[in-house]
Amino acid sequence: MYIKNLYITLPQPEASHAAHIGLEQVPQTLQRVAVSGTTLRTVAAPSAPAPVATTTLTPPAPGQPWPGQGGIYICTLPAEFGLPARHLVVGTNEAEDLTWGPYGEEAAGATSQTDGRTNTAALTASGKDHPAAVWASQYTEDDHADYYLPSRIELLMCYLHAPQVFKTTGWYWSSSQSSRGSAWCQAFECGDSSANLKGYALRARPVRSIQL
Repeated sequence: MYIKNLYITLPQPEASHAAHIGLEQVPQTLQRVAVSGTTLRTVAAPSAPAPVATTTLTPPAPGQPWPGQGGIYICTLPAEFGLPARHLVVGTNEAEDLTWGPYGEEAAGATSQTDGRTNTAALTASGKDHPAAVWASQYTEDDHADYYLPSRIELLMCYLHAPQVFKTTGWYWSSSQSSRGSAWCQAFECGDSSANLKGYALRARPVRSIQL
């Protein structure tokens, strides 16, 4: 019997070994059937499929309008405090003379210093009157309707990265409760972050986040 070609499937070699498989590396039982002219070839295992390419949004410089994304780009926040990495965008419009909510009443679920979306959802679902949070949650721009009242830290990021797009007089509400009688707010002239009484009429500016 004459065997012209013998094909053997062998495991892929380690990266540190040569790719060539010589006859001396083939088990003896297979060497016995090899005759003059036999060709030994390795058949590589199918390679893994290439990863699917994803589209990544490229934001403009902080403080610049981001066409189609619902306002002005503020910054990109890293993944921390249990939240994913995300782009922060602030709406181009704001509201005047809105109170935070009822004085002396605990706003359960609205105490996060970092998660404005969760705070706003808790406030709007509470059944109590929270004008600033309700206004922000109903804001729309560029067909986006996922806005919320920013948390204390998100509002501070607005001051650090793009204070020029905010008014320098007065204060802006955050969605972060400080106590039963007060909530955190931000000034854009001197950069102060302070707790004011919930019944004060201050400004509100909506934000949205784009998860990376």
